Amino acid sequence: MKKQIRTGMFETNSSTQHALVIRCKNKNMSIADGIPEGVKLPEKVKLYAMTWGDIDNIKLTTIENRILYLYNILLTWDAPKHELISFLCKLDELGINYELTPYDDDVYFDGFSDDILEKIIHKNENLMAFLFADDIFYDTYADDCGSWEQQCEWENTISKFIKESKNDVIELRDRC
Repeated sequence: MKKQIRTGMFETNSSTQHALVIRCKNKNMSIADGIPEGVKLPEKVKLYAMTWGDIDNIKLTTIENRILYLYNILLTWDAPKHELISFLCKLDELGINYELTPYDDDVYFDGFSDDILEKIIHKNENLMAFLFADDIFYDTYADDCGSWEQQCEWENTISKFIKESKNDVIELRDRC
């Protein structure tokens, strides 16, 4: 075994923390329950591959944007394409009309952590809560880019978002 020593180098095992907090009226909705009462669906959601900059800046404030966001994350996720097909089938079950556009293989984005994405895609209650949420907080924090005070501020922002909720909350976290 060869050991290499690099003089004057500082190396760290940095990590990124991901937090997704979903405020929703009912965190136990299933796809069989259908569209929540009072929710107006867009006529048709146009599903297209976005650039990483567009994905990074999309506001998760509408059903349409949340669907488009998940679609793009699934396009770029290192998972079998049946995950994407399963997602589209769930949209069909809910009666959400969508239009697929040609896919560009050059699009790449690494948004949600894999763990959080799996918890949304593989648990129908989380998917329903995400799609029909009252509000969503999603953010990442790189451990090696900030101070302890910044870490605490990030945690406090998440705590405040949760405490302000008058409805159910789903909190998903990952560190990678």
